Amino acid sequence: MFYKGFGTSALDSKGRFVMPANFRADLRKSCVVETRIQLRYEDNVPYLSVFGDAELAEFRRDSEERTRISRDRGQDFDRVEYDVARSVGTEEVTLDGGGRFAIDRDVRESVGIVDGIVVVGADRFIQLWNPVVYLEKGTRNSVTEKRVRRFMAELEEKRKARAK
Repeated sequence: MFYKGFGTSALDSKGRFVMPANFRADLRKSCVVETRIQLRYEDNVPYLSVFGDAELAEFRRDSEERTRISRDRGQDFDRVEYDVARSVGTEEVTLDGGGRFAIDRDVRESVGIVDGIVVVGADRFIQLWNPVVYLEKGTRNSVTEKRVRRFMAELEEKRKARAK
């Protein structure tokens, strides 16, 4: 699967985000079970990664290939450690019929996501960013920057309305 494009989503009253429509069809195609998506968080990465559960088979093939290459070169390779490092930060999330999904609060906070996300297609993965961090560190252009700034203004208006 090759994900491309850009979108945004605000946290709804039930604590869910909506995967933008331009990502949903491809994401569902990359799932063995259409409603089962994978969410990955890593230390020292400023975004969350999303992918279909079919990608997990690619993780296994990669691990087997690294094991084979290391063995052929006579190098040590701890496959268990490698597999644990890749899977410990991955959790399954349900994508409902409307494209809504929840992200655990601790996971959201690990990348500073509060009440809005920037969604970016990044080849085999979809990235979920805190809008402010995306403007600081993400790959963008003048159009996506303008969209993110407009989205941030909308989020601020919603925050003010809730505070009243």
